[in-house]
Formats: sequence, structure tokens, C-alpha cells
Amino acid sequence: MAIDVDNFAGRLDEGDAVAAFVATWRACEAGAARCVVTTSPSVDSAQRRELAEAVALRAEAVVALNRAYIAFRAELAQQTGADAERAINAALLGTATYATSLTDVPLVRTAVLGRPLEHIVGSVASAVSSQQRRAQTRRASQNLGLAIAALREAMALETRKYDALAEALVDQRTEAHRAMLQAGLISGAGTLQPFADRLNVPLTRDADAVVARSVAARTAVEAMVEANERREIRRTQARYRAAIATLIELEQVHAVMDRGERPDLDSLERAVWELERLSDKPTSPRALGTPLTDQPTR
Repeated sequence: MAIDVDNFAGRLDEGDAVAAFVATWRACEAGAARCVVTTSPSVDSAQRRELAEAVALRAEAVVALNRAYIAFRAELAQQTGADAERAINAALLGTATYATSLTDVPLVRTAVLGRPLEHIVGSVASAVSSQQRRAQTRRASQNLGLAIAALREAMALETRKYDALAEALVDQRTEAHRAMLQAGLISGAGTLQPFADRLNVPLTRDADAVVARSVAARTAVEAMVEANERREIRRTQARYRAAIATLIELEQVHAVMDRGERPDLDSLERAVWELERLSDKPTSPRALGTPLTDQPTR
């Protein structure tokens, strides 16, 4: 389910450069008189930049959530709650910032963000009785649940924005590859090599020359490139679906805690581990070598 955030955002953000290359190539192919640098942004450039910004903000929100879960684990272990207060507040703010980049409708209640954190989370360590400690841990869980719900709703919006751009992304990247191949800037054999490897067959030594002189071979390579781009789109869409499923699982864990019941800590640990992979940052409890399941919940 991991989404390589830097690479993914970069691929979205490079769209104007790809469009400029393709447009200039087409103009120059049409004749020397029309061969000028063409840098007009494509019609979807604003949407791509918006999505790239949202992807980067989502990564920051997920990192903040991971840190909040580490601090929440410390609360479950009856350690100081001060770090959890700060971490959960940062998670709420980070998630709200990410969500705001996708919609003007607040997905995290402003009343929650505006209240002093000591009234939201409290310090488990300072609780006089175990009943107070459980109540304060429950409130901490409720606020993590709010952040997770907002992240899930924002990711659903991000998914729809990505789906709306999917066809344009395929067309643009396929056209750029076609232009570079026809210009002799990339190797036809290099493009075919991964395909040949999967078929477990060797390429001929003159594969590049065959692609260069054969319209049929070159067109087949271009068809393969487009198919590969569509496969990458499907993989990204599957990663979005898996990420949202993980967030739903975390919401269910917090719903159990909200009812005052003992949660399935194996599910919590697994979901937090998957949550970390959304940002490719080693901040989760498991990544730090501190499993969630060796501590009591009350």
C-alpha cells in the first residue's frame, strides 16, 4: 500500500515540463518555420499542481499522525501524557491543513482545534484514579479518531481528483515517450528490455535499429508504453483504495475504545504500520522497535 510520496508528487508536478517538451517537438516536426519553444501550460496543469500540493500535505499529516500514535501508546503504558497532547494537536492541525487544500469544507471540527489541549486530551499520568485515566485515554482516542476520519474523507477527495486526471496523465506521458523515441533520444531496446525480461526472452542485438526503421515495431513499443502507463494508474488507484481501507480499520478501533471496550491491539498495530507506509517515513511504533501489543490498555 505504500505510496512513494516524493516520486508521486514529482510525477504530478513535472507535467508542465512534459507538456512543453511534447508541444515543442510537435511544432518543430511540423516545419522549421514553426519550430519555437512552446511552454504554455496544459489545460490540466492547475489541477495537477493542486493535487501535488495535496499529496505533500497529506504526507506531513500522516507523519504527524504517526507521532501522535507513538505518544498515544505511551499513554496506554501509563507514561506522561504531555507529549500526546502536543502530538495529537499537531495531528489534528496537519490533517486539517491537508483537507483544506482539497476542499473549503472543514473536515476537522474547529471547536476541537480551538479548545485548550489539556481539556481535550489531559494527562493520563496525572489522573488520580484509574477511572479518570481511562476517561482521559478515551478522549485522546476520540480525537485521534477525528483526525483519522478527516484524513479518510480528504483521501477520498484526493482519489477522485486523481481519477479525474488519470486519462490526461496517461496521454501526456505516453506522448512524451513517443516523441523521445521518435527523436532518437531514448532507446527502443531499453524500453523493451523489462518486457522481454518478464517474458524470459532475450532481445536481439539490433533491437534498437529494428525499432528505428520499422513503423510496426515502433508502434508496438508505443502501445506497450501506453499499457504500462495505464497499469501504473491502476496500481496507484489500488493504493488509494487500500489506504482508505486502513483508515476505516483505524476508525473502527477508535469506535471500540469510544464504547469503553478493550480494542484489538493487533488490529491497531497493523493499521498504524500501514498508516506509516502512506508517508514512507519510519515513525511508527513498529518501525521504532516498540510494538503496541506489549502494553495494557487500562
